[in-house]
Amino acid sequence: ANSRREKPPPWHYSPQMCGGPTTGASAQTPLDRARSMSRPRRIRSRLKGARHDIESLDYDIDASSVFEQELQRQPDHVRRQIAVGRWAVCLAVGLCTGTTAFILDHMGALVLKARWALATKAGRLAGDLAGDSRAAAFTGAMAAFMVSSVVLVACAALLVIYVEPVAGGSGIPEVKTYLSGCKVPRLLRSTTLVCKTVGVLCSVGGGLVVGKEGPMIHTGAIIAAGLSQGSSKSCNLRTMWLKRFRNDHDKRDFVSAGAAAGVAAAFGAPIGGVLFAMEEASAFWSQQLTWRTFFCAMCSTFCLNLLLSADSSTGTPFGRLNHS
Repeated sequence: ANSRREKPPPWHYSPQMCGGPTTGASAQTPLDRARSMSRPRRIRSRLKGARHDIESLDYDIDASSVFEQELQRQPDHVRRQIAVGRWAVCLAVGLCTGTTAFILDHMGALVLKARWALATKAGRLAGDLAGDSRAAAFTGAMAAFMVSSVVLVACAALLVIYVEPVAGGSGIPEVKTYLSGCKVPRLLRSTTLVCKTVGVLCSVGGGLVVGKEGPMIHTGAIIAAGLSQGSSKSCNLRTMWLKRFRNDHDKRDFVSAGAAAGVAAAFGAPIGGVLFAMEEASAFWSQQLTWRTFFCAMCSTFCLNLLLSADSSTGTPFGRLNHS
């Protein structure tokens, strides 16, 4: 019996329709070829030259019914412990950020004093060698001052070039990028914090037209990220505390508070720090985060003022909080 061949449907793809071959491996349809190519390979073929170490952060919390039921089953004392833990971390972030700002201020004054002392000694030595010549003394002092500037600026540049390139600049665009949901590699590492603080100290001490206001925002964000997670990848350290905060959602909130603490320490303005974090830096915000961020900024400003009043070189009586 003659078996009549069924007519293929109109949406059926045939190689003859496009003038392609009919046999062999090359007779695969475009859909088959697309499926045979793995997804990462397709992405790499489209994004040649793009960085593959930058990825998005999971800021959205689980809103499933199972997760909501689990939250409702938590006892009241567990919820209070979580709330108290968040406030305690904000307190620690504020105190550490204020202490870091004080160290930068104090060490910057010492570096500048050391440069002037070096220039004075070099000028006297050059003047004595030239027979009490004022021109030689001025030239020697200026040369020593310029050499010290070059050495300090070179140290800051070498740290950024060879150790942590992400520590260059103010760090504000990178922090805003992180708070918008993009993970920047090595942005919140301990080595970045060290390079940032030492680089700012050398740059300011070297006489560059820069300040510590922008870097303090990045510094506060790094401190908040490290303290809130209880771990450090650069130091290969991972403690048993603060496990409940090791997620992108909580880490983002603490980084926002750290950025506000950096602004408060740099300008002596806690409200300004909160407004900066809320209006400029953060892309996600909540009412509870507003109060925690304000508390963190207040602790940062208070700690900085208290330490500056304890510094005898400022001439301010201890306890007088007049830093601005």
